[in-house]
Amino acid sequence: MKKDEQILIDAKTAQTYLGVGRTMFYELAKEEDFPTVKIGNRLFFVKDKLQDWAVNRIGCNSTQSRKEVKK
Repeated sequence: MKKDEQILIDAKTAQTYLGVGRTMFYELAKEEDFPTVKIGNRLFFVKDKLQDWAVNRIGCNSTQSRKEVKK
């Protein structure tokens, strides 16, 4: 399975996917609605749900530009 086809991704990959730094990522991961899955002692992140979470968090859909989000 290719990395872009994975459903669950590790923290480093999720951090890169969202485009945030490590500290910010772990602060976000503490949010109750952040899409995590715990397997054993490890946390994984649901890739598709991360995108949905980010879109809902900034209050726009994926077709809006950054300029529109800043308003």
